[in-house]
Amino acid sequence: MKKILLTFIGFSALTSAIGQTPITLTQANYPVFTDFVQRQPASIANPTIIPNNSWDYSTANGTASTNPYYAETDPFFTSVGIDSWTNGFVNMTPSLGYNVAWEFDNNVNGVDEAGIYVYAQAYDLAGLTGSINDSIFYPLQAYIFSSPRRILKFPCTFNDNWSSVSRREVNFVMNVPAFGLNYAPAKHIFTVTKQDTIKTWGKMRLYTATGPSIYYDVIMNKIKQTTVDSFYLGGSPAPAALLSGFGVSQGQTTVSNRYIFYRENYSTPMAVFNYGTNNYTTPISVFLEAANLQTQGTGVEEAQLTHAALFFPNPTNSGLINVQFVGLNVPQVNYAVMDMQGKVVQTGSTNMSEGSISIALNAGLANGMYHVQINDNTKGIIASEQIIVNR
Repeated sequence: MKKILLTFIGFSALTSAIGQTPITLTQANYPVFTDFVQRQPASIANPTIIPNNSWDYSTANGTASTNPYYAETDPFFTSVGIDSWTNGFVNMTPSLGYNVAWEFDNNVNGVDEAGIYVYAQAYDLAGLTGSINDSIFYPLQAYIFSSPRRILKFPCTFNDNWSSVSRREVNFVMNVPAFGLNYAPAKHIFTVTKQDTIKTWGKMRLYTATGPSIYYDVIMNKIKQTTVDSFYLGGSPAPAALLSGFGVSQGQTTVSNRYIFYRENYSTPMAVFNYGTNNYTTPISVFLEAANLQTQGTGVEEAQLTHAALFFPNPTNSGLINVQFVGLNVPQVNYAVMDMQGKVVQTGSTNMSEGSISIALNAGLANGMYHVQINDNTKGIIASEQIIVNR
């Protein structure tokens, strides 16, 4: 009796992942940025990175906040297609920076951070130099990047990747007579290199005040971003001795690693995992979508379940995997076996008989955990499961 019970538990849990294919984001289903309403949970599990996964963060509550985005109306920016902007802050040193507005362009090729608007602003430098007469001034300035930072590429789906290098220049004036700076013109140049890979896909549900949301189809972007700072005085690189007095160095590098989960028809990410410089091991902050979420009980989830599949034996010690379908019988299917990094290690096709197929794993496949996807030419992915090989 115990074996039968365990079999049906595994069979039932599998059905929620059946029949899904990776979504593809395009300009048509990814709107211009609007307000990001997100909650920040105190703690959350690091996401498992396997294809066709299911991420359940329906108990991850936290304080919700809004990061507003505004429709751009300034002809300087709208003339080149920029759609929206949001306020931001740029750090020059650990204790000194300036306010900016980032400008975004949603176009047929993707979403780009395409320009910058720097507000006129001034600060005293007493905290750094000890004199309230020392100051830094940023004049009003705005410009379009010659090479934008690409947020998303269109179209994008599982296994897509892209990169961008964006160079920004901001002018300012320094007045620190003790350092020989008498309203000296200066420049902050920072180059942002960004590498993106749509690493995995699946379903995700989140917390709402009235209960768990439905599961949404998502794709996950793995981002590695590096910023290199340079500082100039009077057109020449600032001397190292001066920079060290402000706690910075020429060519200093900042790394920002992130996972971002996207869904269709909303610009707010479903989830953002920030890792800083660590290698995607422990998030230092997480933000989850807190608006535009449909709750369960609408029948949406149940309507998607048209068939089910059972993989056995799992683990397999012979290298043979059987799959029994209920509610589906097609002549032939294709399959793919992937490792936990998403690399395809085996593909093939096999005939189905009375809803049953068998897959013989390659003899050279090492023991470990793999992901099996089964595809029908007309229905797309019809089954997906994580298996263990233990010969």
